[in-house]
Amino acid sequence: MINLASSASSTWTSLSLNIFITGLRGYFLSGCAVETLLLVLGPPKHWTVPKYTLLVVLNVAWALAATSWLFHLVFTAGCWILVLLTSILQYAVVSSFTRARLRSSMKYAHFTRDKVAFFAIPTLKLDTGITGLVTVRGITVSLLDMVVELHGIEVCECHVGGASQWSGLLG
Repeated sequence: MINLASSASSTWTSLSLNIFITGLRGYFLSGCAVETLLLVLGPPKHWTVPKYTLLVVLNVAWALAATSWLFHLVFTAGCWILVLLTSILQYAVVSSFTRARLRSSMKYAHFTRDKVAFFAIPTLKLDTGITGLVTVRGITVSLLDMVVELHGIEVCECHVGGASQWSGLLG
């Protein structure tokens, strides 16, 4: 005789375990679990918002994002960016590695407060539609004022014979 109660119980157990594992897979792949572990296991920092409030907001946002595939994709992209920023800000090993890689890849950029300056770049040649050449030696971008400054602007007036005459140095 087959015991139907134990058969139904094992079916419900395996079904609920499958649903639980599927939900955990989405939770881990979204980056929410990784961000939660980074916040909980990270070194103690002075937070303006309590750490557990951040955890509750993050996990409730994941619960809402799990209801729509499009919202889940957007949440996943944002959460992995947040994982990267959290690890850079909380862990000295990750931040020193990031600084070393950025230093080697951005050797022409100089950062001062809210300004980013690019000097010693290959000459930027602007074709303005005139018979001449405009070159720019450096660019400074102010992020706060939204201002772009160009340095070392040279204007060359080219003649048909191939000879060039410098018409001036503007900056």
